[in-house]
Amino acid sequence: MFRLALTIVSLLGSLDIAAAARVLEDVENSAELALSQIALPPSATGMITFKACASCELSRHRLTAATTYFANGAELRFADFLRTVDEIDAHRGGREQTLVGVFFDVQSGHVTRIALHSRAR
Repeated sequence: MFRLALTIVSLLGSLDIAAAARVLEDVENSAELALSQIALPPSATGMITFKACASCELSRHRLTAATTYFANGAELRFADFLRTVDEIDAHRGGREQTLVGVFFDVQSGHVTRIALHSRAR
């Protein structure tokens, strides 16, 4: 009986070790940049280009119909997103004062969402 209990406890302990060894895989990557560091396409199916750092290579990622667009937490259609970017451009220093988060799928490289965040002035 003691041996059976010890065997069961050992098996249960090994299950915890196996579960702890799991590795999470990244499904999405991101870059946070000033709006001035990014080139947006004129259409919702174009390519977005940016350099994540001064010494980094130029990154190109495709927008798709599934890409979502945000400005200060509000979801926008692509045309409204571009209109918001144009309004930011109208303000002196607006592109440098606005952060943009670009999120893209690790496997395909397609952009999943773009989020603008105005810095406090």
